[in-house]
Amino acid sequence: MSYLGNTALTPGILVTEGALSDDCFELSANFAELEIFDLDPGTIRTQGNESRKVLCLNDQTEDKLGFLVTPFPGFDYLLVITDENNQIVSLANPGPAVDFAALPGNKYRVYGLSYQGNLLIGPGMPLGSQPLAEGCFALTSSFVEVEKKNPDGGIVKLEDGTDKAQLCYLSGSTPGSLRLTTTGKNGENYLFLLTDSNDNIQTISAGGQFDLGSFPGGAYRIYGLSYTGALSFPSGANVNNTNFSNECADLSDNFVSITKTNLDGASISFQDGSVEALFCTDGSGVAGANLANTATAVQQYAYLLTDTDNKVLRIFNADNRVALEKEEEGDFRIWGVAYSGTLLTQIGSNLSQTVHSDQCFELSKNFVVLKRRNVEGGAVQLAGNAPSFLGCFDEGSSSPVLEVLFSRNPIGARSAFLVTNVNNVVQTISQTKQIAFNGFAPGNYRVWHLAYSGELKVEAGQGIGLISLSSECFDLSDNFIPVTLERVEGAMVSLSDGTTDRTICLGQESGFVSFRNASTSTSTYRYVLTNGKDEMILALIGNSFDISVAPAGDYRVYGISYTGNLLLTNGKNIRTTPISDRCFALSDNFISIGMNWSEEGLFSLITALLATGLYARMIWRAR
Repeated sequence: MSYLGNTALTPGILVTEGALSDDCFELSANFAELEIFDLDPGTIRTQGNESRKVLCLNDQTEDKLGFLVTPFPGFDYLLVITDENNQIVSLANPGPAVDFAALPGNKYRVYGLSYQGNLLIGPGMPLGSQPLAEGCFALTSSFVEVEKKNPDGGIVKLEDGTDKAQLCYLSGSTPGSLRLTTTGKNGENYLFLLTDSNDNIQTISAGGQFDLGSFPGGAYRIYGLSYTGALSFPSGANVNNTNFSNECADLSDNFVSITKTNLDGASISFQDGSVEALFCTDGSGVAGANLANTATAVQQYAYLLTDTDNKVLRIFNADNRVALEKEEEGDFRIWGVAYSGTLLTQIGSNLSQTVHSDQCFELSKNFVVLKRRNVEGGAVQLAGNAPSFLGCFDEGSSSPVLEVLFSRNPIGARSAFLVTNVNNVVQTISQTKQIAFNGFAPGNYRVWHLAYSGELKVEAGQGIGLISLSSECFDLSDNFIPVTLERVEGAMVSLSDGTTDRTICLGQESGFVSFRNASTSTSTYRYVLTNGKDEMILALIGNSFDISVAPAGDYRVYGISYTGNLLLTNGKNIRTTPISDRCFALSDNFISIGMNWSEEGLFSLITALLATGLYARMIWRAR
């Protein structure tokens, strides 16, 4: 339109009708036809309304992704998929989901393209300033970023190449940290998960190193985890049903099995807190001791009985009681052993050179000493089973000796014989069966046998029922041997004037003689008249005698000290014949008396003897 003045054109009027200006105007002879299209491509998002999407190739789901364009234009529309450098990878219809698993590469951009006519682009071409179609076209100003990720947890192993470990945490020591390695892993990030035996996560390690010192004993597992994005799981989560990150994650194909054992060999004692116990038995039964230990860990525990060289003799793993059989005597040690798995200790093995378990073990920090002494005093007797022993003392002679025999043998490492009075107060101690009563006063005594171990503690002057007789075990015999000691003393004899030799001329002097002795014994003392062969003629009563009643001749007078009943009879030799049924002693000398008769005296004597009948008896004795 050509015009002068001011145009009167306004939108919506017909140009073929009415004035188009306030002056002159003229339209062109023809017109050009123009078609206008609105190709707004809209905004592209994923069906989940995301502008960025990570596809995890290892998550067991289809790697297809659907897109939404809003508003969707009514013209031809395609999805243009490029790599991160805008190199076209694929063209796809917007309706069905795009399978990215089939596309090369890992990172993509997805644009929306609204167009007319034939496309001028295809895979392998850059998406730039060139026309995208023969007609009109419009490309979304933004794109959806899509990335395929494929983390791989690989295979985890311990540093030594194994996938199992037994960790023994013993008291006072800590094993080194666990170190792990991986093979076949893939991904942006990697860490290790420590779980319990039920796969519940306990802790994590980025460097593959774990210290289980603070963990309770039990079974554990270690997994490897390859992941992308940010971690997002709580402690205690189960690895079998946990989304580990906001993107992709993959557990290792295996796990490392860890068994942690907390052991405490502890300190041991007997139940009363002592570390040494002594059992005194008669060798007829079992001797047992109850033990205690300071362990607080939940563990298997056994006790090992050894000798003093730590050679294992017995194993006790049922409870806290140790028992010695009746044949076991001596000094023993008891050790404790905490262990897991199977106890491998063998009888006869040395404690310090033994692997005590097929898993973990720890010996106790100390041992206790168990001593067993079999002592039994037995029963004593005399030869011939005599009921008692009589000991006779005589001045200048050796002391009587008693030999102890046994009607029942004693048991014990050491033996002694105790001589007591009737109140059981010790008078002397003998280490041999032959007991000499040197220095004993007359009286009644008892002989006991003592079986004992350790050191003898009893001394003379102590009552045997009031003290410990040894430093260890002891037992008195079931009975004692009664002993009676009697003192006799024949001593020296003499006439009353102190002489020991006299000749009497009867008829001229008196035949009356008196005797005396030097004996200090309290036993019975008598004088005996013998002939020159020491054959008894008469046992005198008192210490005076009228020898004139005897025929003329030579006589001897002895003194005898004795206890009990006199056994000596007339005509017996006093040196070879027992004088009494108990103790006796002949004087150390004799008195010699020679007797002769004058004619007047002899006549008077015969007359007197005939009158009394004594003469005939004296003649018989003289014969």
